[in-house]
Amino acid sequence: CLFNDACGICGGDGSDCLDCAGVPDGSAVMQTYCLDSDAIFQDDFESYTAGEHIDQSSEAWHVWDSTYIDIYDAMIIDTLALSGGQSLLITEGNSILLPLGDETTGEYSVSFNYYVPAGYGAYYSFDHFAHPDSSDTERAIRVYFNENNGHIKAGNIYTYFDYNHDEWIYIENIIDLDADVAEMRINGTLIHS
Repeated sequence: CLFNDACGICGGDGSDCLDCAGVPDGSAVMQTYCLDSDAIFQDDFESYTAGEHIDQSSEAWHVWDSTYIDIYDAMIIDTLALSGGQSLLITEGNSILLPLGDETTGEYSVSFNYYVPAGYGAYYSFDHFAHPDSSDTERAIRVYFNENNGHIKAGNIYTYFDYNHDEWIYIENIIDLDADVAEMRINGTLIHS
């Protein structure tokens, strides 16, 4: 390769640059989390009080089934954080839901930072539709962070990936509803499309 363009692509023409929100030539700037003036929703957990449970403190975050709020609700902590002083601790049994709306068109980026301690696993999913307190759900993808590696289940396709425990990892999900495609990246590396 003789040269890299402004996006760092070998032989590119600079037209493929994405900002940290996944928008071509967008204005979002990467800090320790993505600052995006066009964001539909952002939460750094700094506006809550450590020790509070997120469903009981937020209008946006919910538990999967309010019948089990004491089991499913996750806690705001001030003992581990990427930036600022707080984060959301999700432990075994917690089941947190962030409804993203009933969008049917457009392209969206959903990004967050995850910390999985050694000896533990983690999980998140995106649903085509989901309703709290209901079994009316259709999964789009499931992402598992296991003890030795991780994997994505999209339909009947499994994609495996490596990740590091005991460090913050940046996860980005780009969802294009118009083209009916999505991709998932960890620390900028494409894992699945």
